[in-house]
Amino acid sequence: MDGAAIKRNTLLFLFVGSVIIAVVYLIGVSNSGSDVLEASGTVEVVSVLVGPEAPGRVMEVYVEEGAYVEQGEPLFSLDDEILRVQRIRIITAGEAAVTAANLQLLMVQQALDDLYEDWPLAAAQAELELAHAQDALDDVVYVHDVRQEGKRASKDTIDAAEANLILAENEVDRAQGAYDSLSGRSEDDPARALALSNLVAARKKRDSVLRNLNWYTGKPTDIEQALLDADVSVAEARAADAELEFEKWKNGPDPAAVALLEAQLASAQAQLALAASQTEVELQTIDLQIEDLVVQAPRSGVVLTRAVEPGEVLLPGAAALKIGDLDHLTITVYVPEDRYGEITLGSKALVSVDSFPDLAFHAYVLRIADQAEFTPRNVQTEEGRKTTVFAVELSVADPMNRLKPGMPADVLFDG
Repeated sequence: MDGAAIKRNTLLFLFVGSVIIAVVYLIGVSNSGSDVLEASGTVEVVSVLVGPEAPGRVMEVYVEEGAYVEQGEPLFSLDDEILRVQRIRIITAGEAAVTAANLQLLMVQQALDDLYEDWPLAAAQAELELAHAQDALDDVVYVHDVRQEGKRASKDTIDAAEANLILAENEVDRAQGAYDSLSGRSEDDPARALALSNLVAARKKRDSVLRNLNWYTGKPTDIEQALLDADVSVAEARAADAELEFEKWKNGPDPAAVALLEAQLASAQAQLALAASQTEVELQTIDLQIEDLVVQAPRSGVVLTRAVEPGEVLLPGAAALKIGDLDHLTITVYVPEDRYGEITLGSKALVSVDSFPDLAFHAYVLRIADQAEFTPRNVQTEEGRKTTVFAVELSVADPMNRLKPGMPADVLFDG
């Protein structure tokens, strides 16, 4: 049988059943022999279907059909092994992240502490370096200046050098004359050899005095001047750097270094807090997921149906249990169209059931349908209109919870 046929048969069944119920109601009313409005129905209960929010295999079911459960009471549980493993991984990763962030924080804090503790030594070292740089600059400047033209020697030094040159040239002349007087002798002659030795020594002395005089009165070459200027520039730069370094340290730690380390410290603190908070959030999330695997009663009531057993795999939203709230019982009856106007919202009624023939339960009208049911397609006669009924829902008071869902009940409206 296809789906359309099933649907048609279902609608036909409902229609026939509804007509039968309406006829029974009408017979009951017509046989009452009085103007009191009576009707019959079935005790119903407000119920909810309970299912898991996540898929999983059922591990244990804690309730049976007919059992009363309180709101929040565990009903059944799903396998949580996978989530437990994930939780361990989150803890392990979180501990590693927190440890790394804490280590970074300690390192930066130590560097900042060392900066404040070591600055006197750093300042003294910077001052020493500045003194050395200034001394080196003075030496280079002195060499540069004394090698310039006109600054290599004083006039007295130059006069003395010129006098020494005259004396040296005279000595060369005398040594040359003595050697020339012995030129007729053989080279092996001791006197001639001594004269030659004296001549060579006199010439060396003269050349030395001449070189000194030339240096005193000369100037550096272009290459020498470039090298002298470069030496001065390098020495000046080193002295300037040393002075800047000393200025940074003489009154305390280098402000730039302090600012950098403080920024790194703040970043490390933020990373530590972030690592801890991320782990906490992930743990809270996984714990909520684990808690959701223990499905709890959304409200207090009686387990009407249990459609789940351990080992079954449930999909999200699958109806595993049905819970009815016995504190909120209702009965739906159908009132003929010609008696419809006798009922208003809040109208009182008495309910009786076969199980407790000596008891009457108080009820009041909770809802009145605004459209008729079981109405033929075209009703023109008064008799036809009497077959038209309206659904009326009543709330039944049963403090002792004696009424059960499905009990047939008779309703006597308060006239």
